Amino acid sequence: MQPILDMTVLLSFRSLERDGSSIVDELIGLFLYHTQPLIETIKGASDDPSASAFKIALHRLKGSSASIGALRLAHLCEELEQQTAIGLRDSTGDILVQMSREYEHVKEALEHFPHA
Repeated sequence: MQPILDMTVLLSFRSLERDGSSIVDELIGLFLYHTQPLIETIKGASDDPSASAFKIALHRLKGSSASIGALRLAHLCEELEQQTAIGLRDSTGDILVQMSREYEHVKEALEHFPHA
């Protein structure tokens, strides 16, 4: 099983920091600020996965999760994208529950990530 966070992603950003700037802290803050509303949008629009709000929020969550190293969360987004694209809706609720749980794990891990 993959770790909650791929630390190499965050550490690669940390290597770019200069003069006391904290790219990683800023990225973490932005991710945490924007992710919960995306999840709420996805949940709210899950009755109609063909809706643009659902697709856009899910795609954004997948990309931002991968970019910060939350690969399990990104994988769940991809799985939901694939299933809804071919019309499978039976497991949508289960995947949404898994996404919410995984986000809570990611949030906790990011909140405990060492600051610069």
